[in-house]
Amino acid sequence: MDLYKWKQEYSVGVATLNQQHQHLFELVDQLQEFMTTGQSDAVITTTLRELMACTRQHFLAEEALMTECSFPGLDAHRIEHKKINRAVLKFIRDFEAGEKRFRVQLLDFMIDWLTTHILTTDMLYSQFLLAKAPPDAHSGQLRQSPHSSVASSRKG
Repeated sequence: MDLYKWKQEYSVGVATLNQQHQHLFELVDQLQEFMTTGQSDAVITTTLRELMACTRQHFLAEEALMTECSFPGLDAHRIEHKKINRAVLKFIRDFEAGEKRFRVQLLDFMIDWLTTHILTTDMLYSQFLLAKAPPDAHSGQLRQSPHSSVASSRKG
């Protein structure tokens, strides 16, 4: 349906994390489509679980990168990630318990989280990483710093 699309303004300057963000947008869009076209609860539950798994994997990747780069805002970022994980898990449990009215709330929450979290919280680590390794003018990717092994995760 493409209602929820990743935009270039959401770029954090790290290709792997951008790709994960893009996939999360795709899952939210898919979830919205399934909910509005009357897909079965089983299909919606599967998508919710995939969304949760991808969200957790993404958070771990972000936190690993922030740890490696000694990002000073890591603890606050981790706390926000835990809050988001708990909220998504509650939506899943509510849905599995037969609570249907949460559908709009879930989609609103997910798109708000994706856009607000990326444009505010994630941009803090993005600015920090970009300051450590400025973008390569030709590729738009972060340039490898001779002092960091993180650069390999920034490409691709």
